[in-house]
Amino acid sequence: MKGWLILSIFTLFAAVLTACQDKPAGPEENTMMLRFKNNADFTFHSIRISTRDISGGTQNADGSPIEKGKYCVKNI
Repeated sequence: MKGWLILSIFTLFAAVLTACQDKPAGPEENTMMLRFKNNADFTFHSIRISTRDISGGTQNADGSPIEKGKYCVKNI
């Protein structure tokens, strides 16, 4: 009985969290995906992109350098 109560509370909590998203789950109109391959002979940790309307960037979650031959992907 206690297991069902915990499962019910967890399911309700998960449903509330998924219902409170700011963005829709699917792709949006007028977006693009930029994909960069690191062919540089020097070390870098992030890529920053700025346009008139949008700015942002991408980096490894642990802050480590982006290895040569690896791809970085940014959705704008």
